[in-house]
Amino acid sequence: MGGAIGLATIICVDDDASILACLGEQLKRQFGASYDVELASQGPEALELVADLLAEGVTIPLILSDQVMPKMSGDQFLIEAQRFGSPGAQDSAYRRAPGRSRGQRCQSCQSLSLHCQALG
Repeated sequence: MGGAIGLATIICVDDDASILACLGEQLKRQFGASYDVELASQGPEALELVADLLAEGVTIPLILSDQVMPKMSGDQFLIEAQRFGSPGAQDSAYRRAPGRSRGQRCQSCQSLSLHCQALG
């Protein structure tokens, strides 16, 4: 952690490093002035992050999570994050686009900026 003090935090979780980096870049570009963006590569790591941020009094308005991860599914992670009291875990999730294999550059990142504009 180590974002700007007092900023609400968006969390992005994905075990595919290229997707995680791409989404992190897009989120920071779109929301970096108003939100801190934290990245995690696994559900358990992200749960620690959620717990630490909430303990520090940081608001988490949005969590983006891959659904298929080796240690914990995205659904399981979001359910656990809700138990910590994170409002961002209620509806937040994304799935890998059908037919996209691991290691390909994230093609959906371009469309993410459109969704970000709609949110912002």
